[in-house]
Amino acid sequence: MAKHQSVSLTKGHFEHHFEITPRRSQRIAESNSSFVWYLRSITRNITMKQQDKKEKQKNRRQTLDRLCSGSGLLLSVVCCIALIHVELKLQEHHRLISHSVTFCDNMETEILRKVEQDYRRWQVKIDTTPRGTKGWFSFEIVLQ
Repeated sequence: MAKHQSVSLTKGHFEHHFEITPRRSQRIAESNSSFVWYLRSITRNITMKQQDKKEKQKNRRQTLDRLCSGSGLLLSVVCCIALIHVELKLQEHHRLISHSVTFCDNMETEILRKVEQDYRRWQVKIDTTPRGTKGWFSFEIVLQ
């Protein structure tokens, strides 16, 4: 005859006695193995979810790294373009200033040329006019 085990469970004021037969023991073992299988599948699911979460975090980090690199490169390009633009503006202003200086120098030369020319004409008029005539006087312009 098979061995029987006696088990007592107590909850509060109630006490329950039952015997564990070989058949009941087998059912318990089967349900335990089912429960163990269930726990293992839950553990696998949790592990897979954790791995998925880590993979997503890794992908996010990589995406952020790429985004930061791309935005840094774009910022560098924009700064270079701005620098070139400023340099071109400076060159344009320098050209305008240089042109203005050249224009002023040319004007000064032209004015001096006309003053010399007028002075020579006055000199010729003064030299050809008799000295005692009223209203004419001689003067001298020194050009440097």
